[in-house]
Amino acid sequence: MREAGTIDRMTSMRSLKKPMAITETGIDIPYTQEEWEQQVLETARIQVEQEDAQCIVVSCAPVFATLLSEGAQQRLEDAVGVMFPDPISIAISTAEMLVNLGMVHSDLEYPRIEAASIEDRYKDGLGELRKSA
Repeated sequence: MREAGTIDRMTSMRSLKKPMAITETGIDIPYTQEEWEQQVLETARIQVEQEDAQCIVVSCAPVFATLLSEGAQQRLEDAVGVMFPDPISIAISTAEMLVNLGMVHSDLEYPRIEAASIEDRYKDGLGELRKSA
């Protein structure tokens, strides 16, 4: 947030009561979809009512796509009265826009690498690692 220059416009960062855990078998999600939505709602209400938040950004990107039931985004927006932008939709729309406009990253910042040279660079890198070991 600081690097993007938006830290002074942020109200707070909050987490839900029960965190997700990564286990050997995958991600342990401690909520049902209904409980998850209720926790997001309660947390968002605090930010809107006590901190005058005008938008709630849920930082776990797949929340609206996988963790909440269909229509949750609209229900949350209606209940709290502010936007809940979906980061995945924004990322996909931004990528589509850049492709449609024919825009690409800067060659100065990210120079193009010929496909044939990638393997050579990898081998060179391995050689350098072996020399330093």
